Amino acid sequence: MTNALFPTVETGDYLLDIKYQGASFNGVMEIDALGRELLGLEACLQRTIEILKKHKKIDFTLNDVDIFVEAFEKGSFRKKVKLVFKKGIRGIEKHPATSNVVAVLFVGAMTVIATLKAGEMKEPSAATLEKIKDQVKLELVQDKTFVSGLSEFVRPIQAEDDKLVIKDSVEKETVVDYEQKTKIVEATGTEEQVEQENEKFETLKGHVTRVDLDADVNHIGFKVDNKGSLVLCNLPENITREQMKEYLDSWINVSGLVTYYGAERKHMKVETIEVIPKPEQTKIDFTKK
Repeated sequence: MTNALFPTVETGDYLLDIKYQGASFNGVMEIDALGRELLGLEACLQRTIEILKKHKKIDFTLNDVDIFVEAFEKGSFRKKVKLVFKKGIRGIEKHPATSNVVAVLFVGAMTVIATLKAGEMKEPSAATLEKIKDQVKLELVQDKTFVSGLSEFVRPIQAEDDKLVIKDSVEKETVVDYEQKTKIVEATGTEEQVEQENEKFETLKGHVTRVDLDADVNHIGFKVDNKGSLVLCNLPENITREQMKEYLDSWINVSGLVTYYGAERKHMKVETIEVIPKPEQTKIDFTKK
């Protein structure tokens, strides 16, 4: 088994540069998918650090660091993950690139899992063992918490032209496409249920909480009766930017073709839209018994 996990080149000030690209991402991500993706990434990085420390490949523990996410980039869904050492932690200066080994191992384990067949993580073949080589990486590949988190991390990839682009701090780029995402989910035994897509025409009342004046699609987003998930909308071409500005934080009546995934509304192609007064809150009669 090789011990050459640490990079020998100059590193950047971040651990991972993560970008989701494709038809499913236009500067937005469904909040449930975002939450699950971040929790999955957190679980992966935590287990990576714990296993590296166990094998004495790094000189710090989870208690020595905080994991931060930097701001998103408009036009995609991009973020940078940083590993920040807490004040008073000594000894880290011996290895200025020591935190980058976390990124290298995380990406390496993910790349291996994307090539495995279902069930092969528990009983890897001789060819797989030869491919992995490093005992630390093998332990991570077989770690239940890591593989479960990894499945959530790649789950936002939903369409065939979607992809996840990851750079570590030595600028090495790794791309996970839809096919590889499917292999990861299958290999980890966490297959997701495919929701049926259907469409129907509806007239709805809702509260607009999102307006993107520069978007080519998904111009506004609203919540039906100010509840539940955000419904993204393509507006008619005759709607001006000034009109769009008026929609933000307004209540609207809107009609159009709604796309459903399972029982959940996801998108609406708007035919008519009008601003309406904010509904009055229903008063509760406390005199009734």
